[in-house]
Amino acid sequence: MTHPIELPIEAQIAITILRRNERMTGIDPELLLLQMLKKAGFHSDNIKQLENKGLTIHFKKLAQLIKNNSLYLQLFLYCININKSTFITNYTTQNNTIIKLSDNSICTELYNNKKYLTHNVIKRLCKKIPLYNLYKNT
Repeated sequence: MTHPIELPIEAQIAITILRRNERMTGIDPELLLLQMLKKAGFHSDNIKQLENKGLTIHFKKLAQLIKNNSLYLQLFLYCININKSTFITNYTTQNNTIIKLSDNSICTELYNNKKYLTHNVIKRLCKKIPLYNLYKNT
């Protein structure tokens, strides 16, 4: 497992707003995160498609989900900023290497691989989160 990534202030504000919503409404970020990843195709029931078609299409789908939903953006940033990980499935590469896919490894790879979602796009999306401007000034 990796250590939390140093995130820009915009991402930190997004996570703060998620934590506030968690306290105020009782949402479960870990559960919602796993549901988001499942929507993108990252789940054990989908391992055959993951292995046959590769991870790229699922990373693209996850990036699109994040771009279109501010809660998903917050969950994504939350995931790469916590020192905790939930195992999803083992993935066998074309070279027969087994990779353990977890929520943290998937989100960290998406964040580090700017091919799908650049850091500038992430910052811009964070600024569109409801309550962002309120928290930016505190």
